[in-house]
Amino acid sequence: MTRAGISWKWYSGGWREASAGHPGPLFQYHHQPFNYFANYAPGKPGRTHLKDERRFITAARTGHLPTVSFVKPYGAENEHPGYASEPNGSDHLVDLLKTITNGPDAKKTLVVVTYDEFGGQWDHVSPPAAGARRGT
Repeated sequence: MTRAGISWKWYSGGWREASAGHPGPLFQYHHQPFNYFANYAPGKPGRTHLKDERRFITAARTGHLPTVSFVKPYGAENEHPGYASEPNGSDHLVDLLKTITNGPDAKKTLVVVTYDEFGGQWDHVSPPAAGARRGT
């Protein structure tokens, strides 16, 4: 995206504290994909793409979102089973969506929400048994 001139940012909950050397107890470096590439190391130009989630909220409220935004919530709000709260994570997502839809960029914004575990919940419907008819 950078080479193509497309504006973008990776926003992460707790990033400001973590990048200052004071990560919160549930900040997960391994959930920050750009953290492992030399182009995004401290002092490198790519680092300007990595921002704290609070900056996303400000950008959404003021109409200054980049063309592409990635938002990674802080650990307590990521709905992972065992250490996070599904209701708090869902509420956080709703708050982010409301911030976007109430902001000036709403009409030109597409939101894609992805989950990897969704609070430890999986499909509540068992797969069909062997030999089951399709569509039943």
